[in-house]
Parts: sequence; structure tokens; C-alpha cells
Amino acid sequence: MNISQTCKLGWLTRSTTIKQRIWFGFALILVVLTALSVGTYFKFNILGSGINRVTETIQPAVLTSQNLAFQLESSNYALGFYILTKEDSYKDKYFSLLDDSQESLEKLGSYDYIRNNQAMTSTIESLGSKLNTLVGFKDRVVELVSNDVLNIPAMALAGEKLNPLAQQMQGMVSEMILSEWGEDNTDESRSEYRQALYDLRYYNAQLVGELRTFLAFRADINIDNMKSMTDVIDSKLAFLEKSSDMYSFEQEEMIPQYKTKLVDYKAALNEAVEVHKSDKYRSDIYLAQHSIGPEISNIQNELWGLLNQLNADISLQSNELQEESTNSSNFVLIGMSIGILAGLLIAYFMSRMITVPINDVVRAFDDLAQGEGDLTHRLNEEGKSELAKLSIGFNRFADKVHHLVSQVAGEVSNLSEVVQNVSVIVEQTQQGSITQKEKTSQVATAITEMTATVQDVATNADLASQSAQQADTN
Repeated sequence: MNISQTCKLGWLTRSTTIKQRIWFGFALILVVLTALSVGTYFKFNILGSGINRVTETIQPAVLTSQNLAFQLESSNYALGFYILTKEDSYKDKYFSLLDDSQESLEKLGSYDYIRNNQAMTSTIESLGSKLNTLVGFKDRVVELVSNDVLNIPAMALAGEKLNPLAQQMQGMVSEMILSEWGEDNTDESRSEYRQALYDLRYYNAQLVGELRTFLAFRADINIDNMKSMTDVIDSKLAFLEKSSDMYSFEQEEMIPQYKTKLVDYKAALNEAVEVHKSDKYRSDIYLAQHSIGPEISNIQNELWGLLNQLNADISLQSNELQEESTNSSNFVLIGMSIGILAGLLIAYFMSRMITVPINDVVRAFDDLAQGEGDLTHRLNEEGKSELAKLSIGFNRFADKVHHLVSQVAGEVSNLSEVVQNVSVIVEQTQQGSITQKEKTSQVATAITEMTATVQDVATNADLASQSAQQADTN
């Protein structure tokens, strides 16, 4: 069976050399590997594009959104510390974080992924409007924090109403006490009256002090103390009104005025207590809680909504990338399997294309070496390969050997005839030798017999000689 029959690629074996076949096999393997590599490249290129879409378009928007949320939260903390401590460092940090938030929002709106999404673009515009509103509170916050009178309504009320009224009332009581020294109290009849004026002055002063304490600490005990003091002042004023017969000229004029001022003072005091006990007791805190805080919460809610949408898009892209990655892995595995199978097939056919002609030559030489070769057998000389050239050389050698063997066979035939003639002559000679041998045997027997007779005669002669000698002796 030759290579054409084995591989069904006779045209290839006839027209190519071994070197060309080897290169052809490598070329086929390279073609398969190239096809697999190109397919893998496109698969991973698609996968890389998806990853780039996430990391270069969506992920930056997510990071910027998270950074914006962190900046807003940090600005809220900085605002709280600034309100509590009034330190400029916290104010500067608050302003800086707001500026950074505006820059982050502008950066967020500049991403192509955001600009190409109408809903996200609308969200960015809404966030920008709210952030501008938030920034607009900066000057108001600084104004309130730096001015306690403006910042604390109860303190403003105290400065505008309570303190002037208290001063007027205390002035009236002082004048009434001064006028009292012009009255005769030798019989001690005015002592209790005078003590009521002293008490009135004392509790007026105490009421002002308690109000200041309340403005500082907002304690309920201060409210209770102020109520007790106003009750005492009312009781002292009632006592004075009952003692109208003891009024001096100044007292008669001032006690009604004092009573009117006291009513106004108590009304202003109640108003101050109400506002100072409410969440409006500090305008900066109220502004932070009811304007700035909710605005930040609204911004963060919209921002988290945007983040959720971006994360949902990332999840969707990640699922697609995961599916694409699985497909790519399957493609690579299938491609590797096909490549290995193709490589094995190519290796098998290439080995057959190279080894089969060589094995034919080896078998031919083995036949010659073992002396059983068919000198009429010829190798296939078709093709341009080195094996075809080897086959041509072998066939020429076989021709010469066959011619030589044919000549030797003719000489051997002539020699065989001579040998046959010699064999006949040898056979005839051998037959004559056998006859001569038989005759020689007969002569030998006769000679033996003659020798025995001669020996007998000699013996008898010897006996006769001995007998003669004995007879002579006798």
C-alpha cells in the first residue's frame, strides 16, 4: 500500500518534497492556530470593550456621584461644627466642600454616559438647581453665626423690648425709693411699704438675671424661677396699690406707669420664653435643620437614585460581560479541542506522508539483506521529493543487481551441466573402485592363507631341525 492509497493525497506527495511537506504541515497548524487566535481575539476584544464601557464610562460617574454624596455629607458636618464652635476653620471647610460639590456635579454632568441619558441629564439639572440653593445659604449662615442678637430671636427680643422695659421699670422703682426718703417714717408706719419697694427693685434685678441665664441654658428651672419672680413682683405691686394712701407725689404718678410696663414686660417675656423653648431659638440651627438639611437630604436622595440607576446599569453590563466571558471561555475550549484534533490529524497525515515511502525503502532493503528479496520489485518514482529520488536510486541499484544475478544464474546453469558430467564419471569411477576393491580383497585373502601355510611349514621345519639336532647329540 503506497502513500497515495493510505493518505488519499497522492497529488501532494508527488509534487512536494519532504521539506515542503513539513512546512505545509506547520502552515496548516499555523492556519488553525491563527484562526483560533483571531476568533479568541475578537471574543476578548468584545469582552474588553464591555469592560471599558463599564470602567471608563459608567464607573467614573459612579465614583463621582459617591464623591459628591460624601462632600455634601461632610459639608453638613462642617456646618454643624461651625455653628457650634464659630471657628473660621470650619467655616472655610464648609465653603470649600460646597465649592468641591459644585465642581463634582459639573464633572458628573460632563460624562458622555450621563449626557446621552435624558433622565440622568434631568437629574443633574435638578441637582444643580438644589445645590445652587444650598450655596445661597452661605452668607446667611455666616451672618447668623457671627451675630448672636440676629441669630437668637429671644436675645433680639430681650435687646429690643425686655432690656429697655426692665431698665425703665428699675428706674421707676429707684425714683420711687428716692422719693420715699422725703417721707416721714418716725413711727415706722412706712417700713413695710418701703420694704415692698426694695423687694420690687430686687426682684426686678433678679428677673433680668434669670432671663439671661435662661437665654444661655434654656432650662425649665429658669422658666419656673422667672414665673415665681413675676408672681412675687405682682404681689408686691398689689400691696403697693393697696397702700395708695401712702403714695408720694412721684409714686402716685409712677406706680400706674410701672404696672403698664410690667404688663408689657411679662408679655415680651412670655414671647421670649416661647420662641426660646421652640426649635427656632437659634436661627442658624433652625436654618440648618429646616432649610439646609432638607435641601441636602433632597440632593442626596436624588443622588442615590442616580447611583442606583448607575449601579443597575453596571449590574446589567456585568451580567452581559459574565455571559460574554462564559461564551469566550467555551469558544476557547472548543477552539483548543478543534486545534488539538486538527493538529493530531495533520501530524498523522504528515507522518504518513513521510514515513510510508521511507518504510517501503526500508522493507526493500531488508528483503535484499535477508536474501529473499524480489529483484523485480520497484519503488514508486513519482514525485519530486527526496524519497522519489531515493526510489529512483534504489530502482537503478535493483536493476544492476538483477542484471548481475541474471548473469550469475546463466553461468551457474552451465556449471551445473559440467557438474552433472563429472558426477557421472565419478559414479563410474566409484563403481570400478568397488570392483577393484572386491578383487583386492580376494588377493588379500589368498595371501593370508599363503602366509598361514608358510608359517606352518616354518614350524614344521623348525621341529625337524630340532629333532635332527637331538639325534646328533644322541
